[in-house]
Amino acid sequence: MELVFRKAEQNELSAALCDRNNLASARVIQNNGGVLENEVYSEAFSEIIQRYWIAI
Repeated sequence: MELVFRKAEQNELSAALCDRNNLASARVIQNNGGVLENEVYSEAFSEIIQRYWIAI
């Protein structure tokens, strides 16, 4: 996940997604400044997805 953040910095991306049950990914996102925007149900994955914003 940290590699994803380094790649995102290069491309100036500022959003990250993870499923609500993936606590490890959520922790990495939060430890890198991610702020939870919302949770939405994904019919494609049949689970709740969390959307985070990260200031890059």
